[in-house]
Amino acid sequence: MKEEEKIMHYSSYHRILLVGEGDFSFAACSARAFGSAPNIIATSLDSQGFIYKEHSFEQIRLHQELVQGFLSNASSMLSYDGQVHITHKTAYTFSAWDRVGLAKKVSMRLVRSVQFLALVLPGVCK
Repeated sequence: MKEEEKIMHYSSYHRILLVGEGDFSFAACSARAFGSAPNIIATSLDSQGFIYKEHSFEQIRLHQELVQGFLSNASSMLSYDGQVHITHKTAYTFSAWDRVGLAKKVSMRLVRSVQFLALVLPGVCK
């Protein structure tokens, strides 16, 4: 078995699903840092497909429904000690998504909140 690589709170042994990964820069940097990515699946969300303006109340509500649905489905698929990590902007209107409240609605809890340091993964921030 290949030796474990660790980056921040991620391990090359984790099975990682990246949802709404934008331009795939985080997935690409993670794969480079781990040496490969057979355990990483990444998807993207194109903001041009939004129904409303990204910062509108209606779009925030749709995002909340999407995240809550994802968390609800994920909770039934996680192993006993599985985790969901959400990397998210914190400025308003993004803070209005209330990710912690959405998680509580599906019996999940916040373990900790950390600042994302893109500098730890060279190439994430262009």
